[in-house]
Amino acid sequence: MRTYLLLFLFTSAFLLKAKAQQLISGKITDAKGATLSYVNIGVKGGKIGTISDVKGNFKLSIPQDLLAEPFTFSCIGFQEQTFSVQN
Repeated sequence: MRTYLLLFLFTSAFLLKAKAQQLISGKITDAKGATLSYVNIGVKGGKIGTISDVKGNFKLSIPQDLLAEPFTFSCIGFQEQTFSVQN
């Protein structure tokens, strides 16, 4: 019985944590509108990040507590850009 209770509590905590995330997605382009491949996208102060695909698309699941943190976008040959997400 104790094992089932621990398993239930662990599963419940995991589901609550999974719901407390927001998906950020987009397409990265340069000033002329050309897509940028393999751009590094990350949360400053967090260990969360991803890269854009060949077509410049990206998806990143962010925990609610990191949404106020700035996001950085960096790519070789371009100046690093930092943005904040507004809720």
